[in-house]
Amino acid sequence: MIEPKWTRKNIVIDQRKLDLAKTLLHAPTETATVDQALDLIAFQKEVLSGIDRMVELGGVDAFEDR
Repeated sequence: MIEPKWTRKNIVIDQRKLDLAKTLLHAPTETATVDQALDLIAFQKEVLSGIDRMVELGGVDAFEDR
């Protein structure tokens, strides 16, 4: 895993979205909330890229053994 490089940022953000994300992620702080949300977006991109690659290779037949 890549070591994080922390940088101080000043952003304007929808407080309702931040509060909801903090609750859903069980994050202890707003900073942790944003960090976890960014991790989830990066992970989502990896998953979608993997699915795209599987489709390119012919996909998966989930019912082939049935």
